[in-house]
Amino acid sequence: MLETNFNKARWQKLLDHLFSTVFATILVLTLLIGHETRLIGQEKGEGAAVASTDKDLLAKLAPLLEKLDADSLEERDAAEKAILELGPAIVPLLPKLTASTPAEVEVRIRRLSEKLQTQSTAAIIEPSSVTLQGKMTVREALDKVTEQTGNKFRYSALPEKELELDLEDVLFWDAVDEILDAAEMDVEPFGEAEGALQLRTRQRTSGLRIANGVYVDSFRMEAVELASTRSINDSSQDSLRIKAWIAWEPRFRPVYMQFPMKEVELLLPDGSKLPATSPDMSPEYSPQGNTSQLEVEFLVGLPSREFKTVKGLKGKFTAALPGPQSKLVFDKLDKPGKKAMKSGDLNVSLERVRKNGAIYEVITLIRLENSGQTMDSFRGWVMNNEAYITDDTGKRLENVGWQTYKLGGDEVGISYLFDMSKGPDKYKFVYEAPGAVAMKEFQFKLPEMQLP
Repeated sequence: MLETNFNKARWQKLLDHLFSTVFATILVLTLLIGHETRLIGQEKGEGAAVASTDKDLLAKLAPLLEKLDADSLEERDAAEKAILELGPAIVPLLPKLTASTPAEVEVRIRRLSEKLQTQSTAAIIEPSSVTLQGKMTVREALDKVTEQTGNKFRYSALPEKELELDLEDVLFWDAVDEILDAAEMDVEPFGEAEGALQLRTRQRTSGLRIANGVYVDSFRMEAVELASTRSINDSSQDSLRIKAWIAWEPRFRPVYMQFPMKEVELLLPDGSKLPATSPDMSPEYSPQGNTSQLEVEFLVGLPSREFKTVKGLKGKFTAALPGPQSKLVFDKLDKPGKKAMKSGDLNVSLERVRKNGAIYEVITLIRLENSGQTMDSFRGWVMNNEAYITDDTGKRLENVGWQTYKLGGDEVGISYLFDMSKGPDKYKFVYEAPGAVAMKEFQFKLPEMQLP
């Protein structure tokens, strides 16, 4: 009996070792083969450089993934730590979890993914800095800014002039304003240039951008309009309306921004302050279209006629800032039943696919954890995310329409309409969105302004 038990135990150990080895080998081969397939046919240049980086990371990642299923706890812990030290760039290289993934490996990969997503989000929302020294053309200066920050520019023409710049580790917006002032150019207000700033020849007569702008990390604010209202019968209704533009680095897009009016104060020359007229309100703004700017309003008490200027306006705002993009791919659309996927804080459930006349409805439920969003802002965020299908040749097909079927709690339900002429079994549904959202608070102070 003892011998039999010993043999069984030894045999089980051999089987476990074999399974572990086979799993690790398949895991590594899947990673390498999948990425080799993606690398083949890529053009030289930027794509080739990215591919080369991925290949280098895979070479480091593959042996560490194998050790996640090692016999020794110390080896498994060390491997997880080493993978984490490779940084957020490996998130898209982590293997997909399947039913055959060992339980502990699954836990470790999920934990790694969440930690790396958090790191990546933190890196994205950090303000960019720029260093430019010496003589260069406007084009060279803008190209260097793009190279250092990842922020892009769109323009139809640039002045042929040489700039003398002395910028060392300054914020992105500080550098941009210096360059545009020297080049006599401006940013097109609310210009539709996805992921970029639209530039144009300067038309303003109100002074330099560098003098009018206020820099708040990755954001730039500028007061653009003041209007006073005096009531004939009730002076308590007198108010001053201040409009301001707030822009952000175009490499990211806020989910929404919120301005609590209880934090807003108008600063007067005699040292006194006037509060917002509705301190209990917290207006919320969501970006619209492909612009990198929005307009906000502040309604405060109206200063006495003795004042010709105000010393400034101070306040706070909270921005919900997105992390790196996640791509969730649902296949087997012809099979009944709910299919759910998660990436970081992003939860997408494909509730069902059903035929509706000549088209198909892909009914989804989307939730974003830990974002603190209100329903209006969350709905706007969802509408800006990409949802499409790919057919059996890999061709991308956009939805032909959508409708909201649920708004409540922290969920938005959307039914997307697609033309699946080949039948749902020949298509995959793809949902792309940030996998995490970080909430961050900012303080601002607009400078001295002339009263109307």
